[in-house]
Amino acid sequence: MRTLCKPTVYFPTIGLEVHAQLQTSHKLFSKSHTSSHTKSNETCALHATDLALPGTLPVLNPDCVHLAARAALLLGCKLNTRSSFERKHYFYPDMPQGYQITQNSRPLASNGFLKFGDGQSSSIKQIQLEQDSGKLVDLPLSSALGVDYNRVGMPLIEIVFEPDITSPEHAGEAVRELQKLLKYVNVCDGKMEDGSMRCDLNVSVASSESKDKFGARVEVKNLNSIKQIMQAAEYEIDRHVALLSSGQGVPQETRTFDPVSCSTIKLRSKETAPEYKFMPEPDLPVLDLSKIPNFSIAEILRKTPLLPEVVAADLVSRYGIEKTSANKISHDPPAVEFFERACDHAEGNFDLVANFLINDLFSCIKNYSCSREITQGASLVVEEIPPTVANSHVTGAQLGTIVKLVKNGKITSKMAKKLLKVLYVECPRNADVMDVVADRNMVVMNGGDELIEIVEQIVQKNSKQGKQWKGAVAYGDERSSGKILKYFVGHVMKATKGNADIHSVNAALREVLGRSDLDIRNL
Repeated sequence: MRTLCKPTVYFPTIGLEVHAQLQTSHKLFSKSHTSSHTKSNETCALHATDLALPGTLPVLNPDCVHLAARAALLLGCKLNTRSSFERKHYFYPDMPQGYQITQNSRPLASNGFLKFGDGQSSSIKQIQLEQDSGKLVDLPLSSALGVDYNRVGMPLIEIVFEPDITSPEHAGEAVRELQKLLKYVNVCDGKMEDGSMRCDLNVSVASSESKDKFGARVEVKNLNSIKQIMQAAEYEIDRHVALLSSGQGVPQETRTFDPVSCSTIKLRSKETAPEYKFMPEPDLPVLDLSKIPNFSIAEILRKTPLLPEVVAADLVSRYGIEKTSANKISHDPPAVEFFERACDHAEGNFDLVANFLINDLFSCIKNYSCSREITQGASLVVEEIPPTVANSHVTGAQLGTIVKLVKNGKITSKMAKKLLKVLYVECPRNADVMDVVADRNMVVMNGGDELIEIVEQIVQKNSKQGKQWKGAVAYGDERSSGKILKYFVGHVMKATKGNADIHSVNAALREVLGRSDLDIRNL
């Protein structure tokens, strides 16, 4: 009897390490500003401590502890009342000290979780405070590399996940959810393209024939987009499987991702903890939360914005808007504030407020940039304003007034869309809506001889449909008559350029179509 061998099955495992830059005004251990808009190696972005000049000592910025604790509580972590800093030694041109100040064995927080996707979750091993390094830059017209030290000492939290993610798609979903949460609670701006949030992947593949749960671990460094995370994970899993299938081992190493070829490239053999020579940071005391100025878990929770799902449920409860609309608004705190302000002026037309905000204002913000004049020295400079609801050129009060005009029949929905665009692009901020309506002669056509004349012309040009409507009405076919009436409404609205009141149009059509003296002899 011949025994059939079972095919080998491979089990990928992915662990994430996410570095998020904290949104503080100063660096982690110095008084240097954290602005990313300064030129390379400018003095306003650098302090003697950042450059590790002799005689300088690090001083912990307490604001960083507050934000790191906010992130930890948001992710369900246990805050450790006492943690400590360590030196992680490695010699690289972008690290002036020759080591990084971080937390390894005694981190600020531990044992958390992140929910993402469709009921998925990943456990968080620890969250630690650490300083960022500088970055290497290509010098123009040269094969040499330069070092930009502006980023040295920027405050980071490193969120270390347990290796429990099993697919590239889930890895991407997890980082996307984390990005959204940290941005929402103002811990990190989440701009991966600018390097303020970066991800390292730890990938391993075990075979069904192996006794070990995990295969050899390979780390892919500094991925700066969700797409790169998924591509790098997929490539590494395929590479591991190919090596294992051919009977080769997978070397434990550190790699980087090449977005052009969508492949990873070896940087070096994987370092181990002993190679980093971790040692206690002698220039910093134990981080005791009870000694951090104004530190209180209750106060941190009070200042932390409510999560989007909680805000969405509140919007549905208070304003009765659709859940899908509430979800779209709730992910941006300034949008929530804008919506509430608009509702204060809309006289109860809350669904219409949500529709104009989501479909029209969001589109204006995306498509039309705004600018402002700022003083630099003795001159005025035009500065582009980031396209966000917080910087919207139209106010909540203006949108609420527009919605009120629509519901009161003063303007049509089409006119309202045009009015919103005019306010956003052409008018000064806080312009009076009623003045703009008057200046642009935005007058709705509410019945009258002009509308009747337009309707008569359209009915005569569409005589076949007129006859069909009369027949449908005569036979009591409401479905067909309603469909034909909508056909005529469309033509009337086109002829009036959207300036006719829909109720007046329906009334005029029924009047004209229902006349006994309507000339349909040639229909």
